[in-house]
Amino acid sequence: MSFMARFLGTSEKGKGTKDPKSVQVLLEELAPLEEETARELACFAYVLGRIASADQSVSAEEEVAIRELLETRGKLPYKQAELVTEVALREARQMGGTQDYLVTRQLQTLLTRPRRAEILDCLIALAAADGSICTQEEDELKQIARQLGFQTKEFLEALSRYGEYRSVLKGLGS
Repeated sequence: MSFMARFLGTSEKGKGTKDPKSVQVLLEELAPLEEETARELACFAYVLGRIASADQSVSAEEEVAIRELLETRGKLPYKQAELVTEVALREARQMGGTQDYLVTRQLQTLLTRPRRAEILDCLIALAAADGSICTQEEDELKQIARQLGFQTKEFLEALSRYGEYRSVLKGLGS
């Protein structure tokens, strides 16, 4: 394996896969699904884990929200959604850094712009699941939005629908 492949967390083995390492781990849990669907879900699950872990603490509400999103949006059965949630959270906490960028950029290439807008809304809703979007989560959301191809103005429009949850706005105008 080349230095760059190891550094970026990609594999030169197998079917010439260029999936980031964290996506490969999640794909194992999604094996029964069609390959492209599994790849999209793996990236989606990782990015959900990335948001939940942004403040270095994953609340029970965030964990439940991830599982429910994987069930409803990903159409996964409860047990599989639960397992994928655990793996995604572990990968997001342990890998981070380069994997965050690689996985999010892969998600961007896999989805249409309207679908990416839906994903961004899911990510913001997840950040609000525990009742507050803290500054670390908001910073991570902004970075992900950029990596998904959204301008700052588009991100702020999406975020404005969750204004009552933003910790930076709480107490203003009281």
